[in-house]
Amino acid sequence: MRWRELYGLCAARWTEIASVEPISYAHAHVYDLSVPGPQTFLSGRGGVFVHNTFTAAHVIQRVQRPTLVLVHNKTLAAQLYGEFRGFFPHSAVEYFVSYYDYYQPEAYVPSSDTYIEKDASVNEHIEQMRLSATKALLERSDSIIVATVSSIYGLGDPKAYLAMVLHLKRGDRL
Repeated sequence: MRWRELYGLCAARWTEIASVEPISYAHAHVYDLSVPGPQTFLSGRGGVFVHNTFTAAHVIQRVQRPTLVLVHNKTLAAQLYGEFRGFFPHSAVEYFVSYYDYYQPEAYVPSSDTYIEKDASVNEHIEQMRLSATKALLERSDSIIVATVSSIYGLGDPKAYLAMVLHLKRGDRL
């Protein structure tokens, strides 16, 4: 693949490539693109895989254990959630981020003697995704949870969560 073809594929900021070399890999059209500094990544048909994500996927596959991937914001969590769903289409890849669309903590402004009440808006879809992630952790050994650091605080006692679960089998009567 020529430089101009590679350049034409990119709509984002571009760091000049120092070298392009074919590498031994199971899939065709994969190259090792080296850029100045510590950033190295794989690129090929179907997308670009940052080495950390690709390496994490290989580690997850090798250890075959439930995995928590912690990231610093919702944007990166959403990106990794999509990538891991592609890497592991048959696993329980789940999304666990703060369910607030908006959050204003309570505050007091001494200079004006003003109290500001707490205000929040909860995203019900994200709340359901959090419940799905919690359920997957308790029920499946192939769970991969992509979460933001700030969202994991105060989830609660797993025993209390399990006590609220009603397990039903075909033929059970209520």
